[in-house]
Amino acid sequence: MFLAKHTSPGLYTYHEGEVDENSSLQWQHTRGWDDINYVTPHGWTASEVFLLLRACLLREEGDTLIVGSGIPKSWMNNDFSVRGLPTYFGKASFIYNAAEKGLTVELDGKAKVRSELPWDSNLIVKG
Repeated sequence: MFLAKHTSPGLYTYHEGEVDENSSLQWQHTRGWDDINYVTPHGWTASEVFLLLRACLLREEGDTLIVGSGIPKSWMNNDFSVRGLPTYFGKASFIYNAAEKGLTVELDGKAKVRSELPWDSNLIVKG
């Protein structure tokens, strides 16, 4: 929903709330090129969307790094990778090889790693 519906179509920006938000109704006078009634892009909302997308790829739960809980089944037919995402355990990267149904995770720090990809994969952890 967040990728399909946004305040400025094509820009993937979001507003914080009501029409005047924190702008004292001055936003409409300074924006100029559109008739959007919201302060957009809004930094707080943009960071929440980034964190939502990050959690789809990987997230922490206690002493465990969980990979892929938000990855759709349609991705599993193709190779894909993620590089250098920050985690509580250090930077993490992973590569999914569709032909081998293999998931290789590289982690700077120490943590348990669990795959929650839509179907079972061979998990290799490096680092």
